[in-house]
Amino acid sequence: ALTEILRCACGARMAGTNSRSYRYYRCVARCGRPHVRADLLDTGVMDLIRQTLITPKKIREMIDIINERVRLQGENQAPELERARRQIASLEKQDANLRRALRTARPNAAERIALEIDQVAAELRQAVGRRDELEQVRTPMSTSKKFIQQTIDEMTGLIESSALDTRVAWVRDLLDQVPVDGREEGSAGDQGRQ
Repeated sequence: ALTEILRCACGARMAGTNSRSYRYYRCVARCGRPHVRADLLDTGVMDLIRQTLITPKKIREMIDIINERVRLQGENQAPELERARRQIASLEKQDANLRRALRTARPNAAERIALEIDQVAAELRQAVGRRDELEQVRTPMSTSKKFIQQTIDEMTGLIESSALDTRVAWVRDLLDQVPVDGREEGSAGDQGRQ
């Protein structure tokens, strides 16, 4: 699973191989370093992802970033939200006026007023939906212990049930952030190939 991204300590690529009972990763340069059991390494890498990326602190940081974006979006949408509220008030007033007029209208006018009431009601439903949508965006996420734990459980489940290529992509992303011998992984890998 990790053959595309694993490197031996000598810098060479590692490839998967099978024995009678286990899969192993071995150095393609045959530098003499021992083979590594694939099941143990795969499990260790996934554990590292869980321990590094799925912690209460990381989840809180992620929620803080999301909440900041929500706050900024709310500030940007405040004028639009106010317009929606004004439109609702105007449409409600218009609806009330039309209903009053309908009570005293003659039959010919009553039909026209009823159509206008239907049109105003449709516009009002649309305006209320837009207002609700704008207000919903402004609700920040909770950072309660229960919510954090639920998020950790969900993310752990995603990692364990995700496709192999997805997990490999996550490992690549993680390794891009992990220093190796005091250098970033990318630069260490580049030096091993020179």
